[in-house]
Amino acid sequence: MKATSGPAQELTLKAFCKINLTIEITGKRPDGYHDLLSVVQTVSLADEITVRRVEGASRLQVEGWLVPEGPENLCLQAVELHQTEYGWAGGVRMRLKKNIPPASGLGGGSSDAAATLAALQRLTGLPEEQDELRPLGAELGSDVVLFLSLGAAVISGRGEVVEPLPATVGGWYCVLVWPQFGISTAKAYEQLVPADWSDGTWTGRMKEALSHGADIESIAELLYNSFTQGLEARHPQLREIADALKSRGALGALLCGSGSATFGLFGDLSTAQEAAEALGDTGLWTTVAEPVAAGYEVIR
Repeated sequence: MKATSGPAQELTLKAFCKINLTIEITGKRPDGYHDLLSVVQTVSLADEITVRRVEGASRLQVEGWLVPEGPENLCLQAVELHQTEYGWAGGVRMRLKKNIPPASGLGGGSSDAAATLAALQRLTGLPEEQDELRPLGAELGSDVVLFLSLGAAVISGRGEVVEPLPATVGGWYCVLVWPQFGISTAKAYEQLVPADWSDGTWTGRMKEALSHGADIESIAELLYNSFTQGLEARHPQLREIADALKSRGALGALLCGSGSATFGLFGDLSTAQEAAEALGDTGLWTTVAEPVAAGYEVIR
């Protein structure tokens, strides 16, 4: 299918981040990737990306957290892949307001790429169905497919297989805490050892709980992350953050994906806000977020 070039147009989208309620590594694949099982939930902390069609080459400008503006950025890779696939003329100018800390395990780069693909579908007059974009998302990176889907999902394989779940129960909040340093996803996976692997039991239990409308207290009891032991041994501050969240009223606290951010689950907003303020006063980056039902959202 060929897209029409048409006049320049512009869209601004929110690209939400995610938390992993569970993430289990079940083994290593022949292709070198690890097999994983995870229950994820998108939450309201979001980058904003504006995409505009232009006649010249594609460019990216970043505001906020420092991330690459060159070809290593997944947004520009998404543009190149989409243009190769559909053959539209010209380029785009993109402005990325980076609110999600980089290398934090919150999936900001993948979410930005998914939002870019969604914007390009609209700007080039192509179908907006998620099925159109999943093959491109999988080529860009494992987590990109996730952000094209609903807010709660089970992901498997190397992360590219996404099974949407019913939305998690409303009325809960998470405090996101970032220790002002990042952890390389590739390095976190390289440092896994077979003792860190598990059999998927935690993810199965979490999936069952969400499918039956479990309350946030029950969800908090099922939090699990295969990276926790190894990363907390190398970065003791991560354990201190989780303990501090619990001491401030979190029902449960867990490392976000492969780190370095940690989230705490709270049943009421005021307690979450007080915890975020208290940890922020110690020099940590903090924010309060709540679950959202989609990976990206067109705002204008």
